[in-house]
Amino acid sequence: MFSKLLKLSFTIAIVMALAACGNNMPVTPILQTRTLSVPPPSHPVSVVTPTATQMPALEITPTSLPILTTSPNIGLTSKMHSVPIPGVFVNHLALDDKYIYWTESGGNLFRFPLASSKSTIATIFARTSFVKGILSGYPDQSLLRVGDWLIFDDRQITEQTGTWALRAINVETQTELNLAQGERPTILYTFSSDGEWVVWTTGNFSPDIVTAQNLQTGQRQELARSDPVQNGWEQVAVSAGQAAAIQLSDNGRTLFLFELNSGQSRKLLSDTTGSDMDGLTFDGNWIAWKTGTNYQGPTALYNLQTAKTELLPDWGIAPLLAGRWLTWNATPEQPLYMVDLENRQSFIVAEAQPGDELTSVAIYGNVIVWCRLHSDLGHTKVDSRVEWRTLP
Repeated sequence: MFSKLLKLSFTIAIVMALAACGNNMPVTPILQTRTLSVPPPSHPVSVVTPTATQMPALEITPTSLPILTTSPNIGLTSKMHSVPIPGVFVNHLALDDKYIYWTESGGNLFRFPLASSKSTIATIFARTSFVKGILSGYPDQSLLRVGDWLIFDDRQITEQTGTWALRAINVETQTELNLAQGERPTILYTFSSDGEWVVWTTGNFSPDIVTAQNLQTGQRQELARSDPVQNGWEQVAVSAGQAAAIQLSDNGRTLFLFELNSGQSRKLLSDTTGSDMDGLTFDGNWIAWKTGTNYQGPTALYNLQTAKTELLPDWGIAPLLAGRWLTWNATPEQPLYMVDLENRQSFIVAEAQPGDELTSVAIYGNVIVWCRLHSDLGHTKVDSRVEWRTLP
C-alpha cells in the first residue's frame, strides 16, 4: 500500500513542476453545471464479507500462439488524427462516440469533438474545486467515461492539506455527484466504474475499505474492510456489475471477484511470487495485471470462463482492457502495442520517436486515443499531442 502512495505522490510532484510550463491551447468558457450533492445513505450501509472458498495458486502458462510471444509487426493503416497541446502535461484521457476528454496540469478537464476541423478548440468541461488542485491525479486510470458519466478524482496539491473528492458528472444533464470526499490521513487509493456502479478504496494505511455505490439508485455498500490479519485492499476494477479487487496480506496478494447486485464474492487466485499485481484492469471475460513490481514484467491475462491464466510479453507499463482489446501505456520511446484477444492478433498502434512517451491510452468502440508526451533532453519542457485512430 505504501508503494501506491509513493506513486501517487511522485505523479503529483511531476504535475506541479510542469504546471508553469508553456501556455495551454485556447478554450471556451467553462460549461455551467448543476450540482447535486449526495448525502450519506439514510439506511445502514451493508457490509459484505468475502466467502472463504477454495483458492488456486497462480498458475501462468505461456500462450501457445507464436504471434503473442514476439513483438507485433502489423501496423494499423487507418488515418491518425492529432491535436497539439504545447507545454502541457496531459494526465489522463477518455472518450465516447462524440468527444475526447482529457485532464492536464492546470486542473481543468477538457472536451474536444471527434468530428473536428482545424479551427476547433477544446472546451473546459470541469475545473478542480480547489485553489491549487489537480484532476485525475492518480497514476492508474482515473478519468472514466462510462454509461452517462465522467468520473474522476479531484485533489488538493499543496503540502498543507491532503483534501480529495471523487466526482461524477452526467454528460447528458450536466448534474454532478460528489461520491466521496476526505482529507489526510484518509487517502483515496483507486476507483473504477462500469457506468452503473462505482467502486473505490480508501484508508489510512489500515484499515482499508472497499465501497460500492449504484449511480442510479444511490445504494451504497461496504464490500470489504481490512483487519489485522488481512493487511489491506488495493486496486479495484469494475465490469458489468462485477468488481475485481486485490487484497494484500503477509502471504502475497489475492484476487477477489464481487457480484455487486447480490453482494456475493469469491476468491479467484492468489499470487505469492512478490508481484505488485499493478495495473489491474477488467472488462468482459478477462482480467489483466502486471506480474512484476512497479508495472514491470509480463502481463497476466485471466479468463473468467475457463479460470485459466496466460502470460503475455512485457509490452508496456499499465494494461488496459476494453472488450476484446488489450493495450498498454508504452514504455518511453517504445511503440504502442495492442492485442485483439478474440482473433489472437497483435498490432503496432503507433511508433515512438526519440523523447516520446505514448501514454494515457483509452478505447471506446473501435477508436483508440493516446497522448504523445515529448520532452527535451533535460526534461525541462514537455509537450503533449492527443492522437487517435480507428481499430480494425
